[in-house]
Amino acid sequence: MAGVTGVIIGGVIIGLAVFFLHPLFGEGYATIKNLLSGNVANVFHGTAERIPSVYLMMLLALIIVKPLITSLTLASGGDGGVFAPSLFIGAVLGFLFSSAMNQWAGTDLITVNFVIVGMAALLGATIHAPLTAIFLVISLTHSFDLIVPLALTSFLSYYFSKKILPYTVYSYGRKKEPLLHAS
Repeated sequence: MAGVTGVIIGGVIIGLAVFFLHPLFGEGYATIKNLLSGNVANVFHGTAERIPSVYLMMLLALIIVKPLITSLTLASGGDGGVFAPSLFIGAVLGFLFSSAMNQWAGTDLITVNFVIVGMAALLGATIHAPLTAIFLVISLTHSFDLIVPLALTSFLSYYFSKKILPYTVYSYGRKKEPLLHAS
């Protein structure tokens, strides 16, 4: 998308997405902070919390729509990056997984731990730097309590993401290998 038309179309689509899923607004740190502090009702301002299945569907929609909105923002000429959206999607994915397990499998998982581990796993996979992901998430949460799960998930996600696609957004233009490898 280029030019004024692209900016207008991108702005309208992003505006509509944010209107229906307001946690998409901004970089996502407010949502991450709410999930880490246990203020889950603040993520959607309590609107979907009354019906747990609807709430989980809205969280799933965030995971699907956030990368699309981030890409559209960049394609429309807006500013954005990889770091904050990766943390956002990882946090929501970790919370969604633990909440779904608690609701439907009868477990008693600590959702905050899954939020933290999800952030490290997705960041490690996205930027292909598991140690960076581990230490960034530890510095954000000010806790070494989850160092083993953080290391395990970061290195596993890095390994599988590297097998699926050997590029990161930072290295894609520099490599001259084919996008998909024949095995």
